[in-house]
Amino acid sequence: LTKGDSKSKDGYLLTNVVNNRNIFPEQLSSFLPYTPVDSDPFLPWIHDTFSSQDGTKIHFIAQNKRRCNNNVGFYLDLYNLEPQVALMQPIPLRRVTKASDVPTELWKGDIAVEERFELTTHDKADNDGKETRFLCRFHSATKNVTTLSQYPYNIELINAKKRLRTMLSGCGKDNSSIHLSTLRFYCPVPRIFQKGVVSGVVEGRVYLDVIPVRTAPRYGKKYIDGYVN
Repeated sequence: LTKGDSKSKDGYLLTNVVNNRNIFPEQLSSFLPYTPVDSDPFLPWIHDTFSSQDGTKIHFIAQNKRRCNNNVGFYLDLYNLEPQVALMQPIPLRRVTKASDVPTELWKGDIAVEERFELTTHDKADNDGKETRFLCRFHSATKNVTTLSQYPYNIELINAKKRLRTMLSGCGKDNSSIHLSTLRFYCPVPRIFQKGVVSGVVEGRVYLDVIPVRTAPRYGKKYIDGYVN
């Protein structure tokens, strides 16, 4: 999205997303209408989405915004956007089936109405939650179903096979890690919505909320098949 010809409060010209100046903390509010990823770096910078032909998956393709404006003049951007790499690191989740398992100070809703999830180990995770990152909430006027996102490949495993110690060096650019430039994931479509995805004919509207699970990015650690190095 372009920022047009507007200027920041200190007089800098806000030209476009690719060539903007450094975003200092006091400037974040002025960038929010144009680049929400800068204000919430756990949001995937999605540029394309499409369904599979059989209607079972909604695919997403996003870019790692941390690779934009990555010279030394944008150090605060690099630090602020580290969660963009965390989105490429799978986490294990399992569904909470007992209301007593949910801390009351965190949530007081009805577990029968809204599904709840918790971080766990790889061995204890649900089958569809062993390597995930986003909650995919499909909802219509009458139905509300949540599935867990899936990666077509484990980017962290690829990084390890390249004999790289970490996905985040902490030293700035990481320009050599071209394999970390693109994020791909998909949301499994609940069976009750699959025919509508294929035909485009549904009763009312069906919405999809993509909700990132926020965890700190891993430095120098590899989470691969349940094993941490």
